Amino acid sequence: MTAAEEDIRGLDIETLIREAEEGNDLRRAIRLHYLLVLRKLVDDGVLKWSPERTDQDYLAQIKDPALRSRFAHIALVFQWVWYGHAEVDAERYGSIKRPFLEFERAPAL
Repeated sequence: MTAAEEDIRGLDIETLIREAEEGNDLRRAIRLHYLLVLRKLVDDGVLKWSPERTDQDYLAQIKDPALRSRFAHIALVFQWVWYGHAEVDAERYGSIKRPFLEFERAPAL
């Protein structure tokens, strides 16, 4: 990720996701979906974002147990893909991104 990609507040993440998908960089696309989830939580007032914070820091900020559980699952999947260097082909990408899309499309929290 570039420094610009780490500032989720002013970033056109949706365009970056499309570019990553078109370039078949599906691991990066999952990372961007994760950033989009973080931005939604920030925009909805659930999280205070900082590039120095960890997933554990974010989980500690989420008061609603159901929401915390959903985010924990998304964070785990992201960590597996990004830090575990998981192989992500088009078929696997479709199933991996599903919970991210559901989270992104949910009504304001």
